[in-house]
Amino acid sequence: MTTIKIVKPKLSIKSIFNMSVGFFGIQFAFALQNGNASRILQTFGAEVDHLSLSGWQRL
Repeated sequence: MTTIKIVKPKLSIKSIFNMSVGFFGIQFAFALQNGNASRILQTFGAEVDHLSLSGWQRL
């Protein structure tokens, strides 16, 4: 039986920083999208209390 050694790449501080900023940007974009979606759904007559995730837990 032969064993294969997996070598992980060395990440620089710059690449770790870029990944962190990128993930933060994705989270920020989802937050903006959520805020706009609730406003649009409210225009169509949805109740704001039932749009959040905590509203689903009360069912």
